[in-house]
Amino acid sequence: MYSKDYSSLYLMPASSENVEFHEAVTEFARASCAYWQATKVTIPKSVTILQHYCFAFSSLVTVEGLTSSVTQMTGVFLGTVLEGVRDGDKALYTVVSAEGKVKYMLSMILDKNMTEYTLMEGTVGIAGDAFNGCEKLVTAELGDELESIGGSAFSGCASLREITFPKTLKFIGDAAFYGCGSLQKVNGLSEVEDITRISENGTYEHTLPEQMFYDCSSLKEVGLPSGLKKIGDSAFAYCSSLSSLQIPDEVEEIGFGAFMGCGITSVRLPSQLRVLGSAVFADSKLESVDLNDCPNLTELSPRCFDSTHIASIVIPDRITSVPEMCFYGTEELTSVKMSCVESIGEKAFGYSKLLSSVELGNALRRIGIRAFTNCISLASINLPDSVTDIAN
Repeated sequence: MYSKDYSSLYLMPASSENVEFHEAVTEFARASCAYWQATKVTIPKSVTILQHYCFAFSSLVTVEGLTSSVTQMTGVFLGTVLEGVRDGDKALYTVVSAEGKVKYMLSMILDKNMTEYTLMEGTVGIAGDAFNGCEKLVTAELGDELESIGGSAFSGCASLREITFPKTLKFIGDAAFYGCGSLQKVNGLSEVEDITRISENGTYEHTLPEQMFYDCSSLKEVGLPSGLKKIGDSAFAYCSSLSSLQIPDEVEEIGFGAFMGCGITSVRLPSQLRVLGSAVFADSKLESVDLNDCPNLTELSPRCFDSTHIASIVIPDRITSVPEMCFYGTEELTSVKMSCVESIGEKAFGYSKLLSSVELGNALRRIGIRAFTNCISLASINLPDSVTDIAN
């Protein structure tokens, strides 16, 4: 039984054998093949995620086509001969093969009260959700062979203080360290050659995963890989203790809310940047930004700098629009210069209560509704003759 578009396998009858999966399938749903009587399966190349317990208590002996780029959630092979390795009462591992050698995938942590843990030698992967809810875990040693960390793998590890990534790491799932409120330092990430984001929708090369460090409120130190091209949505959102971060020049896109609520006070935007997502710095402590650092950036997105602490801004000539709520609530903003802007969006500078100087150019055509609402320090503004539309 599949979803309507055949992307998700919902149920495999237990007695089925010699099955050929649909070419469009990308996901094996939770417990979809549980108690399956087949002894061998080949995972299609199109599959990107194996959900919780999808082959649990099946008769599987051999699995082919399972690579590090496939996200495994907890208990995928629970109760099978493949899930045959236990680390005492602490953890459960899956046996996998890599280059003809026996290796291991950490499937799930059994002891949720442990304070420290070291992966078994030969571990190349950590399943999604594996450490989820280990609230007392302070340290985790990842070894020197790890290639993949699944989505939400350490989510909710509220006591985790420091993590060191090995150079062998290639794949990381979304929200891997979501809500690790005590995490202060991340080591080794800048030395990883490259990162591929793995998600339910596929793999994305050169991409820091979405929500990777979301709400890691104690995080102070982290470096980024030099080959990175995209920072995923909400990757550092609400990292309130992160005051600075060097973004590699190779980064071309920063996703929605990537630094929302972050403690960063200043940032040098990467020279190759082309896309700055909506609300990317909203509610952060950002005090200054120079848009001239990124000559390929030709558009701003809504709420980019909403409720930041920026004191002044110059919009480069190549940017012709200030979208809605772009600088809304920037209460310390005093001056704006935008010589070539053609359109100012709704509430673009609303509630910028210290704004007293606005310099407009002859390119301006449209001013959106309440664009300068509650700018109580703005005594006057000179509108160019080019303005043809002022929203009511």
